[in-house]
Amino acid sequence: VPVQIDPPPFGHVMPISTVAVHSQIGGILKNVHFKEGQEVKKDDLLFTIDPRPSQAALESAKAALARDQAQLENAKIQFDREQKLLDQKLVSQDEFDTSKAGYDALIGTVAVDQAAVTNAQLNLEFTEIRAPLDGVTGSLQFHEGNIVKAPDDVLVTINQIHPIYVAFGVDDKFLPQIRREMRDKVLQVAVTFDNMDVPPPRGELTFIDNAVDETTSMIQLRATFPNERSL
Repeated sequence: VPVQIDPPPFGHVMPISTVAVHSQIGGILKNVHFKEGQEVKKDDLLFTIDPRPSQAALESAKAALARDQAQLENAKIQFDREQKLLDQKLVSQDEFDTSKAGYDALIGTVAVDQAAVTNAQLNLEFTEIRAPLDGVTGSLQFHEGNIVKAPDDVLVTINQIHPIYVAFGVDDKFLPQIRREMRDKVLQVAVTFDNMDVPPPRGELTFIDNAVDETTSMIQLRATFPNERSL
């Protein structure tokens, strides 16, 4: 025979996850692509930071890379020539070492340039800020035309509500029985609220706190609901 426990008639609904969206680069907020309170999907475009400074930085980094690659090619030709002349004993060891040092230095310079290009490409990608998860957006903290400072400013907070948590308490005298039953099966939890005109949503008990509140002798539990109709 199923045993039903009726906890005190109150609990609270909690998002399963909450994420504060920050920008990874600073700049002018050019576009906002959603409305406050809108449901968004993971990777949906939320904001666009003015990409022109990042695009200019990328072009500058590419130009520096192209210049230094050309110098590296020239240094390689000169180094190969010095290598042959050294083998023929037509140049001194010091002249050869100088040529090699210049060649090695340019190899390092090109590597730094390539890293700068990669970093500039990332910064350009960061001008598009996308949703990190499915959820519902909160109120906008910044609007089009505002200057965003990274990473301090929170642009919007997203709450994931599909599924969702419901937290509630029960008397600690039920704790041994709840733990015993959880070892054998998944325990069902039903929730209701004032003026409810549909069957009570059902979820599963997924969490039992590890401490009893000494002032109330209550243990906190948490159930997970699919929340298809939004609690």
